[in-house]
Amino acid sequence: DAEDEVDVTIASGTDSVTTINGDLKIKGLSILDDDDVACIAFDSSGNTTINNNTSFVSSTSEEPVVLIQNRTNDATAGTIKFETNRGADAQDNDILGQLEFWGYDDGTPSVQQYAGIVASIQDASSGAEEGQLDLKVASHDGEMVTGISIFSGNVEDEVDIQLGSGGSSRVTVPGSLVIGTTT
Repeated sequence: DAEDEVDVTIASGTDSVTTINGDLKIKGLSILDDDDVACIAFDSSGNTTINNNTSFVSSTSEEPVVLIQNRTNDATAGTIKFETNRGADAQDNDILGQLEFWGYDDGTPSVQQYAGIVASIQDASSGAEEGQLDLKVASHDGEMVTGISIFSGNVEDEVDIQLGSGGSSRVTVPGSLVIGTTT
């Protein structure tokens, strides 16, 4: 223990509850876990880093809600940024980020992924970077299958789209389909 240091234990045991009415001011730069590893860290610019996994849980209908709000009077918005850093050069097909949508089936019941969005690197070559975005759904037997794939084409500024999966797939257009200038 350092000189002039005061250690305080507010609660003890896994069933303890600590309630703070008002503001909690933290003068240090991090909140430590049981192993004295920073699980939440703050920097002088007001940025917060949360290490490992974070869960938001609610027993209330239509909650939890995660709100990212920009209150600046301009035309920009908040950003959710996925960044993959392997500590070395990226590789083709590296997954950059994904959103997964899960729910219970009506049998066992067991959790099942029903939909997902996956962003990946199509080509990581410096100066020729290409990306890919796939929208996936559970197809008939719970297997995740890409239904829409958006990816870089084979020439500058070309983007290609693949719709459906397999020869039996159907694409339904309830209105007009415009191809170039032809309807």
